[in-house]
Amino acid sequence: MRLKEFASLICLAAVCLSLVSCDKNDGKGENISIPILETEQEENIQTQTAQVGTISRSYSLEGGYDYPFTENLVFAQNGTIKEICFDPESEVKKGDVLVRLDTDELDKEIETQQIRVDAAEETLQNLKNSGASQREIDFAQVDLDIENNALDKLENSLSEYVITAPYDGSVMLYGTIDDYNRGTSVYMGQAFGSMTDRSQKVLCAKLFGNEGLENVTFGTKVDIIQGNSDPVKGKVTDVIFNEAGDYSNFVYIVTPDDKDVEFYDFGSVTVSFNIYEKEDVVTVPSEAVISVGDRTFVYTLIDGIRIETDVETGIVDEIHGITEITSGLSGGESIIIN
Repeated sequence: MRLKEFASLICLAAVCLSLVSCDKNDGKGENISIPILETEQEENIQTQTAQVGTISRSYSLEGGYDYPFTENLVFAQNGTIKEICFDPESEVKKGDVLVRLDTDELDKEIETQQIRVDAAEETLQNLKNSGASQREIDFAQVDLDIENNALDKLENSLSEYVITAPYDGSVMLYGTIDDYNRGTSVYMGQAFGSMTDRSQKVLCAKLFGNEGLENVTFGTKVDIIQGNSDPVKGKVTDVIFNEAGDYSNFVYIVTPDDKDVEFYDFGSVTVSFNIYEKEDVVTVPSEAVISVGDRTFVYTLIDGIRIETDVETGIVDEIHGITEITSGLSGGESIIIN
């Protein structure tokens, strides 16, 4: 019996030895992935603490006082030029007629329509004088109203054959005055020139290109700073897009909340557009955030050891150089920034 027990023990030991040997052989050539921690050997490590606070999305543009309200002088009808009514070397007044187009054809239509109106009025008066029924008089009145409406429409269209000055000031011609001699053909939508409203000098910020600032519209709040002065609160009160091909631009007109505040009309002014704000978020310096392929991480320093910590990011405040961390940090960590 003891011999059998001894033999069993020998077999069991052999099986265990075999299993250990198989486990070693099966593990050959496998790469086991473990977090890599780098022992910090640099002497001048710069760190900042991940903060919990407020972050905002904002843009910043250079601003200054300017005259942003410019209007193109556009022909409203096809036609030919009858008369240039101003001196290009002199200033004009708001409402002055600058250009007249030929209206001979329209004048004939108005004259013909006036005859129709006169005839309708005469018919109505004759019916009233002859004791006609109320039904006949009512129908005659409707006919007169129709003819009068047609005449009003023709007479109102006369305004489409002139260009008037929208502001006081000078006309900037597109071309020269010789390009618009009597008899020159023009087309609807053609710009004759432009005028700028010199009565409104306002604080503006300009952005060149065909795309404006995202989410910046009427009412967007701004901070206005000039030199070393404290920021002045304000808001966007108008947005103007000037289409000019490669020179297209957006002009953001800003108005300070304090109507009595004054800025110098010389020197640069910085306008910061505050899009939105989040509180109680973790932020780190933007220069500490590293993106490699699909990974985004920061280096944290723990007990002198540099560790790659994967993070997810949110708002980037380009003005203050900080980035929101939505996942991966809780605040208070030492973040390596060099």
